[in-house]
Amino acid sequence: MKPKIIRAWQLKVGDRFSEIPAAWHGPGTVTESYGRRVLYVEGPYLTHLPKVGMRRVDGMWTIKFANIKVVNPPGVLYVHPETKVRLLARRRAR
Repeated sequence: MKPKIIRAWQLKVGDRFSEIPAAWHGPGTVTESYGRRVLYVEGPYLTHLPKVGMRRVDGMWTIKFANIKVVNPPGVLYVHPETKVRLLARRRAR
């Protein structure tokens, strides 16, 4: 599968991903992905927030991942929901 660029909030459990730019620990496998993603109606006071379509987005997303180089504590990323990551592979459907 060719690597694909997606947003952090789109990651699901079992997905393999890599940060952009690549981190020292390399790719990881998502064990938990959760957070708060808030869409705002357009307004002049929200120009500092990233835009998705016609709306501004804010919030915080937490991604917990497994990687052999990150043992204790387990790998955790706290990012903006619209942060781009490289999706390496999705888990297989059962």
